[in-house]
Amino acid sequence: MKKLLELRQQKAALKTQMRSMLDKADTEKRSLNEEEGKKFDELRAQADALEVEITRLEAVADDQRNLPGTSVEGEPVSNDELRHYIMTGDTRSLSTLVQADGGYTVIPELDKEIMRQLQDDSVMRSIATVKTTKTNEYQKLVSVGGTTVNRGT
Repeated sequence: MKKLLELRQQKAALKTQMRSMLDKADTEKRSLNEEEGKKFDELRAQADALEVEITRLEAVADDQRNLPGTSVEGEPVSNDELRHYIMTGDTRSLSTLVQADGGYTVIPELDKEIMRQLQDDSVMRSIATVKTTKTNEYQKLVSVGGTTVNRGT
């Protein structure tokens, strides 16, 4: 995989050189001269050779990924990480308050339409008090001790 990335970077560098040669000739309002044409053809031949090598390596990598019993490279996700994600979610990526944290992706009109549909479709939601919070946690103060009432005489 490392070699595949290196080959792609080399190919991109060759394409950049080719583009700069064409841009230089274009800004000077001329076509490539004989020397530049030879250099361009050499660069294109090198890029084509790299493309063939990249295609071969990609085919081998695809075959290896499709073999039964092979696992994905990298560190496996632990149960604790998965449990934490399921319990807390990734609320910052869906925050409507901060535009950079996903607010751009939530259209306000669509958000209102979803809330209206929830109200119409859910019997419990229509009779319940709905509290919109800014976090994934809602804490309500509750007295666990009870109250005592003294009557005045």
